[in-house]
Amino acid sequence: MSEEIYKQQRRPITSQEITGEEAEKLSKTPAETMARAHEIHRELGHDIPKDDSIIKGNIPPQVQEALEKRKGAKAGSPLFNVSTNNPELEEIFARLKEKTGRYEEINLPSMGRFYNGSDGPTDGKVNIRPMTGNEEMILATPRFLKKGIALDMIFKECIKEPIQPTKLLTIDRTFILIYLRGISYGPDYEVEVRCPECSSSFTTNIDLNLPVEECPDEFNESSLEDKFPKSELRFRYRLSTGADEQAVSEHQEKRIKTFGEAATDDTILYRMALLTESIEHVKGIRLVQAVLQRLPIEDINYLRNLIIEPPFGPNTKVGIYCPSCSNDFQVNLPLEADFFFPRRKKEGKKVEV
Repeated sequence: MSEEIYKQQRRPITSQEITGEEAEKLSKTPAETMARAHEIHRELGHDIPKDDSIIKGNIPPQVQEALEKRKGAKAGSPLFNVSTNNPELEEIFARLKEKTGRYEEINLPSMGRFYNGSDGPTDGKVNIRPMTGNEEMILATPRFLKKGIALDMIFKECIKEPIQPTKLLTIDRTFILIYLRGISYGPDYEVEVRCPECSSSFTTNIDLNLPVEECPDEFNESSLEDKFPKSELRFRYRLSTGADEQAVSEHQEKRIKTFGEAATDDTILYRMALLTESIEHVKGIRLVQAVLQRLPIEDINYLRNLIIEPPFGPNTKVGIYCPSCSNDFQVNLPLEADFFFPRRKKEGKKVEV
């Protein structure tokens, strides 16, 4: 298929349409063909798909290999592979593997009850190892943090099983996050807090050996069907995953870009619509969100609590004692990127309550 015909049709190239000399050229120089396809799309004002799949259909092996290499370069580990016959270096590697290469088996709070094997372990068990300098490089890479993929990359590196971190339940991800930080840096997490009673700021240590509630035997798929207390409408929901949290974040960013900072924040409502599979016979995010906007606030609060606080997982409410006024209060455990960068004692992380 010629370039001019392609421009007239204004649609993606497919490998079935590439024949003769063009096919031969494609098999020899897939990178050049992909680059030219990108250029044509830009000339036409088309968006370039995120997965770079400009050439579709029965993709030639050389092009498929190029795509896989590019995907691997984007999401792979930045670990340096050193090939050497240096015995001293090999001895150090062996000693380090003894310290960092040992996996610990842990039980996820969900007990695997909401996984089918392809999206998570049905027995609720995963093996995890401490982080190394390789994972710190991931955390120190701004583009990974900006895209929100840093933690997923770290989970892939540190979890032995070949699971997709974005498919794990949010509550299990939170547990893994805290556990991973604890075995990597130790259980003491130093933060600076401000007392809500006397407003004094002070540094304190939080023990990351937090209590964890396992999923009750009676809580299962059938438990995700319920009835609103006020309107008495029946609904079904699901538990959030890493992919859902990413979708909410992208929705929020898109809304700000479209309407500006002054736009009303519908993040909470959107999250509930995303996770509510149906209200009576109404399905679909937009239709469900329309119903949610009209529900009594009592029903909204009921649903929000079900979604945010399932009856299992780590208790991230941490008790704090103020040395100035002897006030006891609670803070939510900070779970941000710098959670993995322990600070010096004089540089504790401020937490507003």
